[in-house]
Amino acid sequence: VSVIQTTPLPPHLDQVLGTSSADFAGRQQVDGRFRFTDGGAHWPHTLEDLAGGYEPIMPTLQTIHQAITSAVSLVPALQAARIARVWGGLVDITPDEIPVIERSQEIDGLIMAAGFSGHGFCLGPVTGQILRDLVVEGETPYPIEPFRRGRFTGGERAGSASPLG
Repeated sequence: VSVIQTTPLPPHLDQVLGTSSADFAGRQQVDGRFRFTDGGAHWPHTLEDLAGGYEPIMPTLQTIHQAITSAVSLVPALQAARIARVWGGLVDITPDEIPVIERSQEIDGLIMAAGFSGHGFCLGPVTGQILRDLVVEGETPYPIEPFRRGRFTGGERAGSASPLG
């Protein structure tokens, strides 16, 4: 994803804002700076794809322009903002775009919560409760079976049925 951070502005936005198409997410930081991202581009997600090595890529001027245009259309106050920093990053995504949440069967004491596909902010509170349950109690009353790594056995994509809906 392309990440853009502005110089500080007066308070405009208290919550995280994102689009359903996942081509924009942003928030205003405590110091007044806005930080927003575009939807990003496909990145290799198998070991074979990464065999040539990993090289971070800075966003292009075109992707930066598109991200700023989207941001201004959603938060008009950004029209007056000055850009302070730009960088590129990766978003952890599982093949079915649903996170993995489980206690490892292979490594005692390892509890996993990863692959939130950019949805960590909204799923954070319940995930925190689940992780607390797994650490303190060893189990959770929440139905986390659909979130286990085993759904990817054999490298196949999970079915079209989403465990979230």
